[in-house]
Amino acid sequence: MKKEEPRWLMVLKVALPLCLSYVPIGLACGILLNVAGFNTILTGLVSIMVFSGGAQFLIASMLTAHAPLHTVLLMLFFLELRYALLGSSISQYLHHTSRKFLYIFAVSLNDENYAVNYLKFATDKSWTPRNALMIEHYSLLFWTMANIVGSLIGGILTINLSIVDF
Repeated sequence: MKKEEPRWLMVLKVALPLCLSYVPIGLACGILLNVAGFNTILTGLVSIMVFSGGAQFLIASMLTAHAPLHTVLLMLFFLELRYALLGSSISQYLHHTSRKFLYIFAVSLNDENYAVNYLKFATDKSWTPRNALMIEHYSLLFWTMANIVGSLIGGILTINLSIVDF
């Protein structure tokens, strides 16, 4: 009789291709945030709090161009508005969860883990909201670590920002 693998390992195997894809772009984002003036701790905090590569690149580019903070926030609002649609389409699989769970799920939702989770919910009847949340947290961990390492690398390199126009 084959021993069943732990749930965290099964979910990690599903998440691993997504997580590994975050490494190169996360490194680049961390480097750019460092060049834009973010220290490593702030880069890590932004990675956790925003968890959107597009938004983080937008923040770095707009702050480098000395855009006013209210303009940056307005642009972020419109950029991230798509998550309302993504969240509503996956909500049918989360309707038996608590408000606290929904809040935690919503703040860590992004395009890629949405795609993985939507596919798993649609094709695997044993896929649970808890598994979906683990996908989000694994991808957040890989993204944040790649951003932090990128920030450390950015502290060593000298980069001409004119070549990284958003």
